[in-house]
Amino acid sequence: MSDVISPRIAIIGAGVIGLSIGWRLAQRGAAVTIFERDAAGQGASHAAAGMLAACAEVEPGEERLFALNRQSQALWPAFAAELEAASGMAVDLRREGTLVVALNADERARLQHHLEFQHQLGLTLDVANFYWWGHPLQDLYGIYEKFAPRVVHTHCKNIHYPDDKKNVRREMGWEYAKYNCPIYDGDIDFKRLTGILRQANYSGDLCVEDESLSKFPETERAEVIKKEIAVLKKLA
Repeated sequence: MSDVISPRIAIIGAGVIGLSIGWRLAQRGAAVTIFERDAAGQGASHAAAGMLAACAEVEPGEERLFALNRQSQALWPAFAAELEAASGMAVDLRREGTLVVALNADERARLQHHLEFQHQLGLTLDVANFYWWGHPLQDLYGIYEKFAPRVVHTHCKNIHYPDDKKNVRREMGWEYAKYNCPIYDGDIDFKRLTGILRQANYSGDLCVEDESLSKFPETERAEVIKKEIAVLKKLA
């Protein structure tokens, strides 16, 4: 008989963060009780309208926070896919970006100033996002070439679509949860990609962001990551 006692955890607030933390703790064997004075998700989570707009909302002086926010935002698609699989409910995560509109000259001037500030921050290249968006595989490398001079950080992940879906325009996010995969098994040619980045004098990291790990037994996931890291090291 095991002497290990599962911890008992109390969480105040049943918003997105409270529920997410509670779910993760419960997955690891904790006994979790979440307290909420109103209906779940109707506090700060509801007020924020579910937006993940790290780039659109960053302000001068928040450069270090911006980097953290971008990393956090990048983790959400895999988390959403896992949550959908566990609950059987659609999360309705949308990744088409944020449209910011100026209604007068003053707002236009502010947006222009904000745009110049964003350009100084550079871009995070999320390698598979253009493929996820629906762009044909053959068009991706021209897109990478266009943005490469401004890239300061790269998230590496991949998708392996059926042959008849690779070079056609697909619906945004089409069957992503089914076809996402480790970077070494997908359609995107990382040797070609890293060549494009090198040509643009990219000197940042190549960060593994494998959103397919939940498809593997937990005991195998570390080996998958190690194999991906080895692939990128050979290309870096």
